[in-house]
Amino acid sequence: MQGNFREGLANLRKAVELDPKNAEIQHELALVYRNLGEYQLSLRHFKKALVLKPELSEAWNNLGTLYLLNEKWDEAIAGFQKASEDILYKTPYFAYHNILLEEGFAKVTAKTCQKLIQKINNQEDAFWEEDTEKPS
Repeated sequence: MQGNFREGLANLRKAVELDPKNAEIQHELALVYRNLGEYQLSLRHFKKALVLKPELSEAWNNLGTLYLLNEKWDEAIAGFQKASEDILYKTPYFAYHNILLEEGFAKVTAKTCQKLIQKINNQEDAFWEEDTEKPS
C-alpha cells in the first residue's frame, strides 16, 4: 500500500506544480501525506486547501482526523464541527461520528446526541425524498 501512496504522491506533486491554487489537489496531497505519516506536510496542505476553498467540508473533516491522530482534541472537534455545519456536505455523518468518537460517548450530553440524531434523520429524509420510495 505504501508504494501506491508514494506513486500517488509523485503524481500529486506534479499536479500541484501545474495548479497550486487548486484546493482539491491540495486536499488530496494532504490525505496522501497523512496516510504516509508525514503529519506536518499533511497539515500544511490541509490548511492550503482550506484557505483556497474554506467551504471544502471534506477537508475540514479530514483535518479533524489529522488532529485526532496527533491527540489535539479541541482542534479535532473544531474541524469535525466545521464539516458538520455545511448543509451541502455529502457525508456529514462521518463528521458526526468523529465528534462522538472524539468526545467519547460518556461525555456527550443527551442534548448533543439528540441534535446529532435529528440532523442525521433530516438528511436521511431529504435523501429518500429524492428517491421514489423509502425502504421499510
